[in-house]
Amino acid sequence: MGVYTYDLANGKLVHVNDIPYTSQYPLTVVSWPEHKLYYSADVGDKGDQLFAYDLRDGKTEQLSTDLFAINHIIPTTAEGPVIVIAVKKGRRVLQTAFYEKKTKRLEFIDEQDTDTNTWTASYDPETNKTYLVQYSDKEDYAKLMHANETQTFMVPATHTVVEIDNVTKQKRNIIELKDEQIMGISARGGQLFLVTSPHVLRPPVEYNLVDINTGKRRKLDLPISARTGVFLTKDGKGLYFLGGSKDSSHKQERDIYYYDFQTGALQTIFLQKDGSYINNFMYVSQ
Repeated sequence: MGVYTYDLANGKLVHVNDIPYTSQYPLTVVSWPEHKLYYSADVGDKGDQLFAYDLRDGKTEQLSTDLFAINHIIPTTAEGPVIVIAVKKGRRVLQTAFYEKKTKRLEFIDEQDTDTNTWTASYDPETNKTYLVQYSDKEDYAKLMHANETQTFMVPATHTVVEIDNVTKQKRNIIELKDEQIMGISARGGQLFLVTSPHVLRPPVEYNLVDINTGKRRKLDLPISARTGVFLTKDGKGLYFLGGSKDSSHKQERDIYYYDFQTGALQTIFLQKDGSYINNFMYVSQ
């Protein structure tokens, strides 16, 4: 896995490091304040664990021992936790955990809740809060069985966006969407950007802005094509995303773009080329 950073201020692309591709789903993210690279890797062919690579001395540290798979790794601040969405060994659902650097422990939120599945998450550095997209595993399974029996597209279980204060760990529900899947989420500027669909991982795909304080939702008509890998800018006036354009005159490529909500302009940020493939990317501002 080749890890690169792209500086939006000067347009400079830097090759940070290469990590062996051993995980079920390749995840890497750079935390510049710590000079560390967090990533997922298999251990003993028994499951993926969280690792940290120190960019200063080249040392690697294994940070977890009891995971099976990791779907998301999100850095916060130099002192703050690393947010991890993972499946523990022997469990079925994806759960939310904070890797606390002082104690060097991976602490799960609602660890005994074996029904709530965390699909994706977003971190807002301005408020130091985390936003989780969650649904019931039992409801999801019932919806899947119904789709199989009726030979119809699967209708999603109810998806709820939950806010967690990273300091107090207090939780608050922001919005609940019945029969809609939230595929992507980003929190910045007092609002949430949601990518939704009435069917699981199928079109039509809709884009939404939700006021974090009121939970009020506004649907957007955007000329972009993206499902996951969406990130609002600090001021909430634009969106970085991994995807493409709906405009037929635009070259249809799966790349990283910036979309300006005010002007409607689409700017190319990073192109896949020479047979490379972008597994994932993250917009980090500190």
